[in-house]
Amino acid sequence: MTTMYVSPTGAGDRSGASWADAARITSLNTLIKKAGPDGQVLLRADAGSYHVANVIPIASGGSDGHPVVIRGVDRYGNTMKATIVGDRPKIYAGDTDAGNELFRLLDGADNLKFQDMLVKDTGVVFRAGADISRVTIDDVDAANVSRFFQNYKSGAEDSATVSRLTIRDVDIKGFSTTAIRLQYDTNTVKIENVHADAAGQIGDPWITGIHMGGTVHNVTIRDTSMANAKSIGSSTSYWNGDGFAAERGVHDLTFIDTVARGNTDGGYDLKSSDTTLIRAFSEGNGKNYRFWADADLIDSVGLNPRQAGGIGKQNQVWFEKGADVDIVNSTFRDASLKTTVFAGKEGSISFDDVDTYHALGTKLTSFTGVDVSGWSEIVDHLLYPLA
Repeated sequence: MTTMYVSPTGAGDRSGASWADAARITSLNTLIKKAGPDGQVLLRADAGSYHVANVIPIASGGSDGHPVVIRGVDRYGNTMKATIVGDRPKIYAGDTDAGNELFRLLDGADNLKFQDMLVKDTGVVFRAGADISRVTIDDVDAANVSRFFQNYKSGAEDSATVSRLTIRDVDIKGFSTTAIRLQYDTNTVKIENVHADAAGQIGDPWITGIHMGGTVHNVTIRDTSMANAKSIGSSTSYWNGDGFAAERGVHDLTFIDTVARGNTDGGYDLKSSDTTLIRAFSEGNGKNYRFWADADLIDSVGLNPRQAGGIGKQNQVWFEKGADVDIVNSTFRDASLKTTVFAGKEGSISFDDVDTYHALGTKLTSFTGVDVSGWSEIVDHLLYPLA
């Protein structure tokens, strides 16, 4: 196994052959190529922060089953997060795209694993700019970013599909556009133990925690939370801001033990087909669950939806024409006078072992042309209303 070495300012001949001759982080692509399959590039984390104002392009990688690992360590090789600081203003001032792009993964950047880093004050932390595969991002945290990960084609590339992507053990504190954006035909994705909070960054009218478009498919999101994606507009506009969102064309999504909290529109706003949510938890969103196609909501909870402003309505579950929603062993609770628990039109919904708690004088349902089954499976409780 070949090991290459990087420090914040470099040292010696900056070849990366040792700590004494450590390279700079701007040479990362060359170092990955030198390390080769099963090799590693060590980022020294106990010698100060890395200040990076320009993109670092990467077009080298390992081989299938033999990745190159890029990770933070102390001088003795012990795991330690390497801190990387970009040029995004430290105090967010409403410019959603401010800040540099850090790592741009281009053609050839396959079989890579990034781990043990903290990235601060950066526009986009990871951008896949070409079709790549087998990339893992593990224990990389971020603070004050526009986006943590996105795939968006670069230059003359036709697409930027990512296959076999894993993002896990990530905390994102402060994002203004999208924590994770996936598109094209991206597939075979695992997002695990990822927690993102917009943390008061309000600017992009379409701010979203995780957004999936194109024909993204075969995605599992587990033990993950998206919070406080907030969009503010006039009293006559619709305020967006979703925790988890998927567009039409996206399919085969599985959410397991996920949380959406405090988003101005949907906690889960899903136009995807073949969608399953297991033990989902949604609280304090404008609409806790929004479905536009077929979806199964199992062993899940909705609490206290809240319309922050604008023209939207306040619901636990809302569905659009053509949706087919099955709700199993789930609970919905809220005492607000503004909440209608279930709302939809020209779709179908079924209930199996469902408990609802809502304010006396409010509607359990608001349906138009909806095919409903399982009415007897709802146990409805009335609560003293809140203003």
